[in-house]
Amino acid sequence: MKTSLNVGNRWILGSLTAVAISCVALCCVALVASASPASVAEEAPSWLTLAASATAPAYDKKVPAVVILDEQNVKVEEDGRVTTTARYAIKILTNEGKRRAVAHVTYLTDTGKVREMRAWLIRPSEQVKKYGKDQTLDVSGALNAVFDEVRAKVIDASDDTEIGAVFGYECTSEERSVFTQFDWPFQKGRLPTLLSRYSITLPTGWRAEGVTFNYPSIEPVVNGSNYSWELRNLGWIGYEPASPPVTNLAPRLAVSYFPAAGKAVPGRSFDKWSEVSKWLSELSASQATPNEAMAEKARQLVANSSTELQKIQAIGRFVQNVNYVSIQTGIGRGGGYKPHLASDVFAKAYGDCKDKANLMRALLKVVGIESYLVSIYSGDPTYVREEWPSPQQFNHCIIAVKASDATQAATIVRHPVLGRLLIFDPTDDNTPVGDLPDHEQGSLALIVAAEGGALLRMPEIPAEANKLERQAEVVLAGDGSITAKVRERSTGQAAVEERRVFRGVALPDYVKQIERWVNHGAAGASVT
Repeated sequence: MKTSLNVGNRWILGSLTAVAISCVALCCVALVASASPASVAEEAPSWLTLAASATAPAYDKKVPAVVILDEQNVKVEEDGRVTTTARYAIKILTNEGKRRAVAHVTYLTDTGKVREMRAWLIRPSEQVKKYGKDQTLDVSGALNAVFDEVRAKVIDASDDTEIGAVFGYECTSEERSVFTQFDWPFQKGRLPTLLSRYSITLPTGWRAEGVTFNYPSIEPVVNGSNYSWELRNLGWIGYEPASPPVTNLAPRLAVSYFPAAGKAVPGRSFDKWSEVSKWLSELSASQATPNEAMAEKARQLVANSSTELQKIQAIGRFVQNVNYVSIQTGIGRGGGYKPHLASDVFAKAYGDCKDKANLMRALLKVVGIESYLVSIYSGDPTYVREEWPSPQQFNHCIIAVKASDATQAATIVRHPVLGRLLIFDPTDDNTPVGDLPDHEQGSLALIVAAEGGALLRMPEIPAEANKLERQAEVVLAGDGSITAKVRERSTGQAAVEERRVFRGVALPDYVKQIERWVNHGAAGASVT
């Protein structure tokens, strides 16, 4: 799948080593400075100066910063080359907001580059500090990947900034996208935003269409072949316990563009979900062929299984234990959606989400069980929207196993063409077959089955299947002391969290966690 990026992350940069300077050197520096009054003060560009002069409303003291301007201008050439110019300005309101003074621009090493990137810090005193190539870092864009062709240019001014300062940056980048689709979040996270604008300029005769999420439909301003969407004065999205994810609250825009009649499309465009399914099927069809070593392993795994469900469970447990390792190449040419050969993943015993799902598909094929890859968004069950057919709405891959009527599980759904499908996530090693991670339940996901593929609502496990039961046997002694035996039993997603905690630390540390929990409610208790 494509690599998901959190633009709001703060990159940790190395600190400069202090250098002691002798008194004589200081005197020399002072003389040079006094003799060279011609040192030119640095200036910010006019667009940033204008943005910094904007008056923002008064916000709650919890609001760390306000985005003054967030603008992206995209130019598409007939040969598929895309040039993007971005401008961004943010005003720091609190000490916590200082970490937001970071410029972060991603690119793909095989199909793109950042041509130019500059940043400026305007202090409350109106003094300007400029950042250029010497202050720009080139870092990996995906922190959980061994190798990934997604990289980022980063300028971090968080250590230089102060309350009341305005930080801004401008960059120009180029790419050749495999898709003719873009998405634009009008708000980066929860920050209030005074002006957010997205513009796209197309060759003559081409057209663009936009779909708005989490906001009433926004009509673009059209000037020839230029389309522009904007929103102003977006408020702070405060955090509330159990609130929907911010991706379901902040306005978003999805844009698709189409060539003039008779012109070839330089990238992939999709009008319906079956076309997305067909494209993903073409990428993965040849990748799930088992070899003899895999076939022998599959037969060993199910040797003691007497039912279809037991066979699925045995193979599912094996694939869950395959190490999760992400190596992403060829992303700009569609490779970010193509799994590695199942035989390679089996031999090396590692892979990412799509590799693990594809491996399970190949092993199931050996024992006569059909299955399909499933593209899904992990993290927000409401993220995927039916009205925008695009593989870019997904960031994760799981599996749907064709099940007979004899197989019963809470995660079985019915597809109008493919029939009964058991949904399973082989990447989550704490959630067994028959259950599904809670952040995937109820979401729309794409069953990848050539032209027969379609969006399908994922199952939601009944509340009674997710329980934490606690029993206590308490004996009260005559002196007022008590002795208690406490037993807990977790099922469903409650059990998943317990497994995650238990497997995440060494046994002595796990015991200490229990002791701290007991002593929180009964200070001074002795625990065995």
